[in-house]
Amino acid sequence: MWCALIGVALVVGAKFARANDLLDLYRLALSRDAVLQAATYQRDAAIEARPQALAQWLPQVNAGASAGRERQGVQETAASSAVTTTQAANCTLSDQQTQYCYTNSHAYGLTLTQTLWSFESFSRLGEASFLAASAQANLLAAQQSLLLRVASAY
Repeated sequence: MWCALIGVALVVGAKFARANDLLDLYRLALSRDAVLQAATYQRDAAIEARPQALAQWLPQVNAGASAGRERQGVQETAASSAVTTTQAANCTLSDQQTQYCYTNSHAYGLTLTQTLWSFESFSRLGEASFLAASAQANLLAAQQSLLLRVASAY
């Protein structure tokens, strides 16, 4: 009787017992392996070098603006007072018969440059392509190494 009871308990308990299979362990190792994560980050950095090298071939646009205000003081005499009253509204007369005039200046600029040919830029673009391919191969090697390590530990 005890044997039958233990047998039923083992059959029912086996339903709730769960063993780790190889695929679950591999998925867990994929998310936590430092070597694989380092290879992934190195691959991502190497892939980013290609758009940066390509950017040297694109047009470059620079814009700038500046503004300034200058104050000039002029001593006013009785003869020149008639002339200065017809000047612009940017002038003020102080109490010591000195007239201060203000001038405003504004400057705007836009520069467009385009590289037609640069051997250095061309070499960097080719080098970035090779580095991205090498980093992708290193990532695949790290994934295969992780698979072998998990399988041998299993």
